[in-house]
Amino acid sequence: MVKNPLFGVISYVDVPSSPRNLSVVECSKDYIDLSWQCPETDGGSAVVQYIIEKRDVTRAAAAGAGAMWMVCGTVAANELSVRVGKLLQGNSYLFRVSAENRVGPGPPTELPEPVVARLPYGTSDRSFFSCQSNVCCRVLLLVIFEKQAYVVVFALTSISATLMF
Repeated sequence: MVKNPLFGVISYVDVPSSPRNLSVVECSKDYIDLSWQCPETDGGSAVVQYIIEKRDVTRAAAAGAGAMWMVCGTVAANELSVRVGKLLQGNSYLFRVSAENRVGPGPPTELPEPVVARLPYGTSDRSFFSCQSNVCCRVLLLVIFEKQAYVVVFALTSISATLMF
């Protein structure tokens, strides 16, 4: 706010500052989960959304050109995380997030290093299916014994289970 002798108090608004502490929460072969904290200042107007951008470093290097930033999503002001999907396994990506208020988007905060879209260390890409969050999974198994066919059904209820073949 500025005090003007002719008009009294004049308030002004600006774009928000950069979101803080951008980090990778989870990484897989085709998505990466990001999280961040609110900007230090909203510029005098409430943040209305966050803009998430990605840059495919691998493709840019292969093409011999500078990688361009692409908007890959927006989330509401009360959401401080996002899952960025449709990534190519093995490619390296940079991400940045900007806060936007009614004036416009503020400066972005960017990951310091590229992230590779890949399965976490120690996991396999051969899983038949996974059970998550107490979801009941059924496995059908066809068993042939003495020229008779039997269908065996297993029901799994687990916090996290993966069947491998």
